[in-house]
Amino acid sequence: MIRLLLLVTFTFIWSMASKSLQAKGLDREALNKNRSLPFTLYWKKLRIAEMFFSVSGENHEYWKISGRTMGPLRLVRNYEGEAIQRYASHGQEYRLQGRDQGFMENREILFRPGELPLVGEFVDRTAEKGLTPELSWGKNAISPMGLFRQVMNSARSPSLCNGSFTVYDGKRAYTVILNGSRAQERDLQDLDILKSREQVFWKCSATLDSSTLIQRSRGLDTESKQKSKEFSSEERVDNNISTDLRWSKVWLFGSRDRQIDFILSADCAAFELAGFLLSSPLGRIIGRATSICEVRD
Repeated sequence: MIRLLLLVTFTFIWSMASKSLQAKGLDREALNKNRSLPFTLYWKKLRIAEMFFSVSGENHEYWKISGRTMGPLRLVRNYEGEAIQRYASHGQEYRLQGRDQGFMENREILFRPGELPLVGEFVDRTAEKGLTPELSWGKNAISPMGLFRQVMNSARSPSLCNGSFTVYDGKRAYTVILNGSRAQERDLQDLDILKSREQVFWKCSATLDSSTLIQRSRGLDTESKQKSKEFSSEERVDNNISTDLRWSKVWLFGSRDRQIDFILSADCAAFELAGFLLSSPLGRIIGRATSICEVRD
């Protein structure tokens, strides 16, 4: 779901922090070059986050995700931020600016083909220094935004939603496995788009392999390689534990694999993303667009 999604997330659980592109006088061509869509994340009927996705530029070179946590999730992850990636001839420039529990954070990373990612700036609440990329995985690493772009492009080229990818965000490195399939009726029902099932909806599932997670944490003198196998192999939801602790298990980077199902349609006029579904120990978290998927003319 930003540090993911934002992400995966994705980092991925964040909110609208930027203005919608609805300025007067935008013609059809401009709208195609500046696409945006807000989403709200729900657990059951509770709103737990808001996100805003946008793509802009003459050649769709600027990709942006912004967001913030809300409700019960905000009790354990008070986070808001914005991630931007610019695609240029010399590489991909990834920038994350956010506020984590009130602490300002900033990351700037340059991804270049065949080279290790270059970290230009790193400020984080829980780590004094970033994770240094290694030759064993760094040359093929992509940013969380790069993974998101891969997923979005699979709406028109389904073969892109296949294989494993090393994702690096400055603080962590981990493997994400993509797998594509036809969206199921339950997926469309959860997203409240079942009435649009005459359209073709594609599902691109992104699974974060927790056994590959490497991250840097504050207080360690050596390069932090905290792998998830050091944690408990199981995450159980116990109704007797505190609400804060239970909600902390929703966060993307835990001791068990996480999966996000992106529901896509090439027919959607504003944005290919019709919604997304995140697995968690507390049940499915649903990301719904604030407007329905309108079919292209």
